Order: sequence, then C-alpha cells, then structure tokens
Amino acid sequence: MGVTRRVVSSALLLLLGATVCFASRALLVAPQELPYGVGHGIGDVIPGGGWHFFPGYGAGGEFGGIGEYGGGYGGGSGSGVGYGAGGDHGGGYGTGAGTGSGGGYGAGGEHGGGYGGGGGSGTGVGYGAGGENGGGYGIGSGKGGGAGYGAGGEHGGGYGGGGGSGAGVGSGAGGEHGGGYGTGSGAGAGGGYGAGGDHGGGYGGGGGSGGGVGYGAGGDHGAGYGTGSGAGGGVGYGA
Repeated sequence: MGVTRRVVSSALLLLLGATVCFASRALLVAPQELPYGVGHGIGDVIPGGGWHFFPGYGAGGEFGGIGEYGGGYGGGSGSGVGYGAGGDHGGGYGTGAGTGSGGGYGAGGEHGGGYGGGGGSGTGVGYGAGGENGGGYGIGSGKGGGAGYGAGGEHGGGYGGGGGSGAGVGSGAGGEHGGGYGTGSGAGAGGGYGAGGDHGGGYGGGGGSGGGVGYGAGGDHGAGYGTGSGAGGGVGYGA
C-alpha cells in the first residue's frame, strides 16, 4: 500500500511539474506578439503539428523573424515562402518544389532583396533590394520562371534566367528600365531593357519566337544589340 502511494504521488508531482513548465514557457513567449511564430517546427512536439506551448507550428517555418513577416523555409505545394526581415516584407528566402513555390520577398525597401528558387509553375520569382522593387534575382524552371526585378531605379538592375514560356526577362539598372539582361529559351525569352536613357543599353539573347530583343544605350532607344533565333529574333534598336 505504501509503495503504491509513493508511485502515485511521484507521478502526480511529475505531471504537475511538466504542466507548470509548459505554462510558464507559453506565458514568457507572448504568442500574441508573434502570432505565426519564428518558424514551423519550433516548439512542436510533432513536426507538422502537435502542441503549441510557444509560437511555431508545422514543418519548415512559415512566418516570424525581425520585420512584420520574417524568414521562412519549407517544402511542398505553395511551400518555401519567406517573408521579411528589413522593411515591411524584407529579407525573406524561399526554396522548395511544387506549384507556386520558392517565392522570396525583400530585404531593403518595401519589397527588397528577395531570392526565390525552385521548380514548378510560377517558381523562382525574386523581388528587389534597392528601390521599391530593386535588386532582385529569380531562378527556376517552368512557366513564367526566372523573372528578376531591378536594383537601381524603380525597376533597375534585374537579371532573369530560366526555361519555359516568358522566361528570362531582365528589367533595368540605370533609368526607369535600364541596364537589364535577359537570357533563356522559349516564347518571348531573352528580352533585355536598357541602361542609359529611358530604354538604353540593353542586351537580349535566346531562342524561340520573339527572342533576343535588345533596347538601346544612348538616346531614347539607342545602342541596342539583339541576338537569337526563331521568328522575330535578333531585333536591335539604335545607337
């Protein structure tokens, strides 16, 4: 009888201690300030679900960090979306596979300094580091993959590489659409926009319909080079 009582008492004490520990941890983290946690799996008993005694749920991190939505990683459909560390949506990195995966949003301005990589439809979109949509790099494959947006002006200094329809579009570094380089293959691939004036100093290379369009470097549409193959390929504008 005495042994049974000791065992029951010990079990109750252990249960009480664990309850106090988890409750204290939940209060210290203040989940109302970080409603989506520092990342999936942090504090979870089972990755991908389970108890949430402090912010964090699932496997692979989704929200949290320094800015409003900071720094997530993951895999699967719509996976790997990273939100912010600097401005409103800064310093995020997204990697993964599946539909819409690999979207990275910003570090510098409103949507700055993001990198996106992955595979599937619409993957690999990178948004900016300098101005409003500056200094972004996009890599990937699939429809609309590899779109890069800007570093200098409003849409400056972007590089885009990839394969598929509309891949490899590079927009600007100097003026409004300056100093961009576009390479790739497929319909409309390899469009490069400017470095000097409004649409200056661009180089475009690639293959397919409408590939290799280059726009200017000197005046409004000056000093452009166009190379490529297919219908409408290799169009060069001015000097």
